[in-house]
Amino acid sequence: MKKNLKDLYCQRPHVVIVGAGASRAVMGKSCPTMNEAIEQVGLDGILKGFMLETKSRNLEDIYSELFRRGDECKNARIAMEKKLYEYFSNVQLPSFLTIYDLLILSLTEKDCIVSFNWDSLLIQAYNSGKDYPE
Repeated sequence: MKKNLKDLYCQRPHVVIVGAGASRAVMGKSCPTMNEAIEQVGLDGILKGFMLETKSRNLEDIYSELFRRGDECKNARIAMEKKLYEYFSNVQLPSFLTIYDLLILSLTEKDCIVSFNWDSLLIQAYNSGKDYPE
């Protein structure tokens, strides 16, 4: 007997891969991209006085350079880590349903989400305990 497409689709496991844009899609401008983080998180003051070799404004590029330069930049690197931790520890999902909430609601036992982000928003959505409408 021929199965309909919906039945086939719903019975198969799904892998959902989310990347750098997922957090931004959920939070908007309050979740900076790597190119916005230096200014938005307030790291530019920490970097004042450093002659960076990179011309990039990307947080990962700048942090990588500070790490490569070792002890010379250790204090700045530690200050950046602290500031980043404080900033992202305070980023909370809104009380209304987000794309992450809807994604989690759509999962079955066979499905999984793979994330390339280094944020906690997906975990927050999973653990939120929100009262979802039926």
